[in-house]
Amino acid sequence: MVVASSMSVLPARRIGVDVPWLPWTLLIVGSLASLAANVGVAEPTVVGRVRRARFLARTYGHTE
Repeated sequence: MVVASSMSVLPARRIGVDVPWLPWTLLIVGSLASLAANVGVAEPTVVGRVRRARFLARTYGHTE
């Protein structure tokens, strides 16, 4: 979901066209769902969960 919505948002932003609300919504919801899933399967410690969340944020930061 994140990749598909990114493929709509990024080209539109590059050419200066307004992006409809649906791709933005899917991008945000998909990112939050992925973050929740990664934190949910992390080690059951605070450090383990922070590491998973940081890894995902860093991955999305480099992708977007």
